[in-house]
Amino acid sequence: MPDEACRGKAKASSRALAIFVGGGLVAIPNAVLGLGSSDTVLLDATVGVAYNSNVLGISNELPSAQLNQLLGGRSEGDWIFDYGAGLRLDLPVSRQRFEVDLAATRYDYDQFTELSYTGYTARGTWDWRVGNDWNGQLKAGVVQSQQTYFSGLVVNVPAVVRNYEELVDAHYALTPRWDVYGSLSAGQSVYSQAAFQQGNFNVWDEAIGATYRSPLGNSTGARLTFEQGEWPNQPPVGVAQLSSNTYTQYTLAMTLDWRLTGRSQLSGDVGFTSRTLGGTTSQGPSGRVTYTYSASGKTELQASLYQTFGPLQDPTVSYAKTTGIDLGVGYLATAKITLQAKLTYQKIDYLATPLAGVNASRSDKYWILGLGARYQATRTLSFSAAAGYENITSNVPFSAFDVYTVSLNANLAF
Repeated sequence: MPDEACRGKAKASSRALAIFVGGGLVAIPNAVLGLGSSDTVLLDATVGVAYNSNVLGISNELPSAQLNQLLGGRSEGDWIFDYGAGLRLDLPVSRQRFEVDLAATRYDYDQFTELSYTGYTARGTWDWRVGNDWNGQLKAGVVQSQQTYFSGLVVNVPAVVRNYEELVDAHYALTPRWDVYGSLSAGQSVYSQAAFQQGNFNVWDEAIGATYRSPLGNSTGARLTFEQGEWPNQPPVGVAQLSSNTYTQYTLAMTLDWRLTGRSQLSGDVGFTSRTLGGTTSQGPSGRVTYTYSASGKTELQASLYQTFGPLQDPTVSYAKTTGIDLGVGYLATAKITLQAKLTYQKIDYLATPLAGVNASRSDKYWILGLGARYQATRTLSFSAAAGYENITSNVPFSAFDVYTVSLNANLAF
């Protein structure tokens, strides 16, 4: 199943600070620490604390007097405490495999108590197989989280959103080396606060493709994807770029997963995207290419280049082009300690926005640095720490700001 066809519509950038809080920055070298695959049912509990230096994403261009008035005696930063529990089920039945992931986490803010919320995940997956030639996946789930938006003016108030996903795909082995597939997927984003519900979003994907696997195990293929998106609560307005609250998009891409040497691998997809929204059309090269190099048995380096077209996870941005590069390294310091680092540069060009005028030709640039560490104290108990810094500049006044975060988490799995 091609990742791009089912990846929830976070086609948007990865700039959310959850990148850092989770501590998962880059792929870990081969020996990922954790419980073995033989554990059918896994229960876990988590507790943590994080600090965010700019909870509301306040512009650093705002004069001090207005800043103090906006904050009402509170500081820009805040401590966030979290605690939660989850259950994971991995159940093979004959040639089928069923997976269930359930989790809930409470986040309590110290100063900005109005931002406290409960996040949760409920997801089920059926990996199916019929005979020797047919296999695929059926998946459905919902995730509730808090998204901090970086496209507002002056402030960027976090909002709680529920993201739903549904997917069905099927693969057929034409020969031992040729595989053809098709997939249907859908996603919905629903905001809890009434002020953000104009950004509610629905999307549907249909994809067909074929893949050839060489005798050495390298795979090369092609995929055609049709996507349609809709903002059901966003009435069309009288400007050319938003004369419709729906868009259609076609992407033709070459897919690849090549083992170049014993230490290096090249994977991803490279193609061309054409999108129509109202009376306008935008198009250009699209895709992501990732190069992974194992410098040693303990160190893995990774670099990704990408350009994507699509809606951001943001009620103030209908459609954007995101161009960026990610650089990461993972280091297995000991059998129990993993260190990670990631550097990201992104340029986001607004192609359509409900805030026509100020944001009509907006372009933002992001520098993101993340550091993380994980310590597997015992088979069931682990600790993680993370730190991140993010700097945003823009050609639109009162949009630039920066923020840093630090976090510490403990996880007990049994």
